[in-house]
Amino acid sequence: MKNIFYYIIFMLILAVITCNCYSNNTNIIGIWKGCIIDYHTKKTIDSLKMEFKKDNLLNYKIGFGKNEQTINLRFRIDEQFIYTRELNSNEEDKAKYSIENDSLILDFEGLSIKLLKIQ
Repeated sequence: MKNIFYYIIFMLILAVITCNCYSNNTNIIGIWKGCIIDYHTKKTIDSLKMEFKKDNLLNYKIGFGKNEQTINLRFRIDEQFIYTRELNSNEEDKAKYSIENDSLILDFEGLSIKLLKIQ
């Protein structure tokens, strides 16, 4: 009887954790766009576009026109961080994030970037 009780408790905890991860993930799914601005000159350095997909793929585009580069990554999130890694690597990078209305704010290595949800 004790084993069944522990099993039920374990399954409830697992369901809550899974549910929380999924709901966080759905908030970030979509296309986010912004730009990187030089702090001193206030001029735009690069355009930035991030597309988070339901299958935990992230298409990351940076640059303008012919200079645009696309990087395909895998991502996962928790309450505070977005973890990314290249498709053929297990090494992860992380950035602190928050979502406020239609804005995604990323803090990475002392740089804060604000992106707007466009889709």
